Amino acid sequence: MPTISRITKEIIHGNTFLQEAITEGIISYQKLAEYIQPYVEKKAERNIKISAIMMAIRRYEDELKQAKSKRLHNYFDEITIKTDIAYILLEKNKSTLDQVHSLNEDMLAQNKGDLFHINYSADEIGIITSNVIARDITSKLKKETIKRIIINLCMITLRYTPDHTDSSENLSNIFWLLARENIKVDTWINNSSELSIVLNQKDVIPTYRSLLKLKKTIEITPSIDKKDKIKITKS
Repeated sequence: MPTISRITKEIIHGNTFLQEAITEGIISYQKLAEYIQPYVEKKAERNIKISAIMMAIRRYEDELKQAKSKRLHNYFDEITIKTDIAYILLEKNKSTLDQVHSLNEDMLAQNKGDLFHINYSADEIGIITSNVIARDITSKLKKETIKRIIINLCMITLRYTPDHTDSSENLSNIFWLLARENIKVDTWINNSSELSIVLNQKDVIPTYRSLLKLKKTIEITPSIDKKDKIKITKS
């Protein structure tokens, strides 16, 4: 039969919001215990005292704080910002697919290294590119297939550290961090080496500040013979 601690941990582990509330100290142990008591009793198949659940929450809190401390560091080793980004949303059909594929081949043939990323969903196609390229390609697309065009966006790109593990938990932590700051993300690109987030210009600074917490800090220590000649300051 599972213990109260194990059941409590399983319930909280499956709820990101509860985990955040506990680690930030913004939730009452008693209120939380009362909230999850029915679920604990159902799994334990017996009556459980509120005080026992509160004790289990306190034990799990230390584990959560240690895990969070490890998670919130060394995600990325570089953060860059690009301006003048456009996001084009198209209706997905055979004609549009053919047009987009043709545009993509043209971009590859030019080999200029310009930003041109395509997202596919069940009924839409999204293109992330620069304002300049967006202006050029929209004239080649059928007007009735264009659902929306957003220009003058910004893209924050975060390069993963070499020891990064690609997991849904990491993305969940990142977007939860942004949600807490009420930052709206228009779209994003994620691969094994970097994560790029496209958002409104007004949200760039608060987003950068939030994501800076996840950046790996590199310490530079001058050698002894150069110590008096080099002055290193931290911003």
